[in-house]
Amino acid sequence: YVADFVAHMNPLGVLTARDVMGPPTGVALAEVAADAPVREVMALLTHEAESVAVVEDGETVGRISRDMVLARLLDPRG
Repeated sequence: YVADFVAHMNPLGVLTARDVMGPPTGVALAEVAADAPVREVMALLTHEAESVAVVEDGETVGRISRDMVLARLLDPRG
């Protein structure tokens, strides 16, 4: 029952930038906190930047691209 419920769950409500990020490489024109909802990341990627830096305690800890978000949404288990 639980597995079936989770399989049909919308990942946008639970995923954060930390869940989607990759290594902190390249240049990002925008940044978000590591615990920012993935919806916030998607808005930045749609309107402002091709990649987003993920920041925690003032330090860049990761980077997110549109492709990374899409891949994670297609397979929320990672």
